[in-house]
Amino acid sequence: MVLTFFVLSCSLDYRSEFESEKLKEQIPDTILINFKHIVVEDNKKIFQIEAKQAMIFNKNRETVLKDIHFMEFDKTGEIVTEGFADNARFHSDTENAEIWGSVYFYSAREGAGLTTDSLSWDKDSRVLKADPEDLVRIDKDDGSFIQGKGFMADMRRKSVLFMSQVWGEIVREDEAQ
Repeated sequence: MVLTFFVLSCSLDYRSEFESEKLKEQIPDTILINFKHIVVEDNKKIFQIEAKQAMIFNKNRETVLKDIHFMEFDKTGEIVTEGFADNARFHSDTENAEIWGSVYFYSAREGAGLTTDSLSWDKDSRVLKADPEDLVRIDKDDGSFIQGKGFMADMRRKSVLFMSQVWGEIVREDEAQ
């Protein structure tokens, strides 16, 4: 009878334990408000990111940021790239990232800004790309623009590719003045 009670009291249903572990992965280890991260090289600020909230998930090695503003600086301290987005997910193990919600970048070096709904960054390949269905628009300071879907930018080759629905206008140098 004791054996029967013991057998009946054991459970082979581990779903609740699995669900508990899964829930733990969704709860951040740390939440920071008015987060600011500055990267310094040779005593000079080269990158800064600010967010209204940063949620750090140690087990997943990722940080989720909300309401983001970032800046990249040249050697003289001038801003060369600046951007905004509603959200981002940064993977600390790979330094890859996903950015979504009203994404805007402006490059002073290129004299151009980029707007879209979402982007992903792959550090190893140095490729920035959008979801195939997301519209990406690049506006140059001279008034030229190009937009389309299936956006991919290879930063090593300094090349941009659109796969579909591409159109735009090029302003010739003599027209820009």
